[in-house]
Amino acid sequence: MNDMNESILQRLENVEKKIEEIEKTLSNLEGSYCDLEHKHEDLRGDVNIMESSIPTDIVDEVARFELHELKNELNIDL
Repeated sequence: MNDMNESILQRLENVEKKIEEIEKTLSNLEGSYCDLEHKHEDLRGDVNIMESSIPTDIVDEVARFELHELKNELNIDL
């Protein structure tokens, strides 16, 4: 009976160790996720800055070119 109790206690200790490992891994994953969120926000800000720094006449010209290409692909008169 005593051996059985010791075996159960040993298993409980092993389970507790595994839970601690899982909690540590989860904590690391949460930290990594937060880091990725911050990097995403930084990149989104960089993209917004880049988009706003493109002169509108270039954007208009690109849009006209794409519209012309689409018109040719669809064979329609605009």
